[in-house]
Amino acid sequence: MKKVILYGGIGLLLILFLYLSLFRYIEPSIKLNRDLEIDLTSWNIDQDLSSIETDYFFSPSRVKYFPLKPDHQFVVSYKDKKEFSGHNNEMPWLAGNYIINLWNLHYYKNISIEKHLADLKIAANFLKNRAIIQKNTATWKVHLKFRRYDLPEEWPSAYQQGKILSGIARYYQLTEDATFLELGKKAVNFCEVSVNDGGILSNAEEGGYIYEEYPTTPPNSVLNGHIFCLFGLFDFYRATKYEKAKELFDKGVEYLLTDLHKYDTGYWSYYDLKTKFVTDYAYHAKVHIPQLRILYQITGNEKFAAYADKWKSYLSQPYYTLFKFEVLYDAFVRRLTYKSWLTRGVERRLTTEEEVD
Repeated sequence: MKKVILYGGIGLLLILFLYLSLFRYIEPSIKLNRDLEIDLTSWNIDQDLSSIETDYFFSPSRVKYFPLKPDHQFVVSYKDKKEFSGHNNEMPWLAGNYIINLWNLHYYKNISIEKHLADLKIAANFLKNRAIIQKNTATWKVHLKFRRYDLPEEWPSAYQQGKILSGIARYYQLTEDATFLELGKKAVNFCEVSVNDGGILSNAEEGGYIYEEYPTTPPNSVLNGHIFCLFGLFDFYRATKYEKAKELFDKGVEYLLTDLHKYDTGYWSYYDLKTKFVTDYAYHAKVHIPQLRILYQITGNEKFAAYADKWKSYLSQPYYTLFKFEVLYDAFVRRLTYKSWLTRGVERRLTTEEEVD
């Protein structure tokens, strides 16, 4: 019996050693994103906030172009049907992202944006035609069930709202089309609609607004989705000077200044405040940290810079090893709870619609 325990212990230690040693091959986002270069300066290279240049954290390696057909459908395909399911899988934010990435192409490769005006119009008109207008608000629904957050087949998303606002802001800056000015204003107004009323807004207990990527009650408060919504609000303000966009941006920043510490594990960052799973490598290193650096550039608040530096330090030892153990623990919890080993409960297979992402 003692030998069984001894050999079992040695075997377990060997497995843990191999897991830690081979982690970069086990965690897929590391291989895909570790060497990804991100430019955090070109978004405002002319130092004029009233004009929009590239995306906030711009990756030259992801600047790609593909033409759109007039009836192009912005859809995404998923492998993990246990977490995500739906008959449509239409993602309107991809149209906003398409406009953003054509803008990146324009600035990075010095290609006239007018050359791609037909493609821009297809994406912009897709957003106009898919907009759900109610009173003085506009939103777009994600057409996908998400088991993790118990979401139905159609729901609004702060992440999507932000990406679309960023796309509309760029399209309006180019065309000055009043239709999209009004559509953008209505999209901004939707950010004030509470989750209980079918919107994306949750009021933080200690002040400020939370813009919910996955709107639920009680709130789950996904960090990256909230910040992408802030970027969309700020983009629209830059392009139009619509004051409500700036007011809602400031309310979202207020929440972060009060509650950012809740996303800090002491060795990594949380994806949200509901499930309390740590993010994968890509979200921590290539999304959360750059987002905080951009917020520092926009607001000048040192707290964002301090947290960005702190979270960057977590990429070093001993924090990185603690993260590896947490990923292993989270994987078993997810497997028991959601029947999925994956960080966000989904493995996404990119389609041609996402080649510019």
